[in-house]
Amino acid sequence: MPPRPPRNIEEWLYYKLVNSKGFNRFVQSIHDKINGIDHMSRDPSYNQSIKNNINFTTFRPTSFQKFKAFRLLFYDEWRSVFGFQRKINKYFKD
Repeated sequence: MPPRPPRNIEEWLYYKLVNSKGFNRFVQSIHDKINGIDHMSRDPSYNQSIKNNINFTTFRPTSFQKFKAFRLLFYDEWRSVFGFQRKINKYFKD
């Protein structure tokens, strides 16, 4: 189904603004500044060079970090078994 024509001049201007590349670049730059994203990360060649230099095996959790994570999950599971509200759900997205 083709998009319906705008009902008035406001709607037409809105569609023109939302579909313009300049406006989208502007919004993206504001988003990047707010979230602290480097503008170079949008460049595909930059992303490829970064991916080639990242070693994903550098993080090794310590025994204490593993124990702490296990303890959090264990107590959270017990809370759910006994009908209490889970506390750890706030850390995960659905």
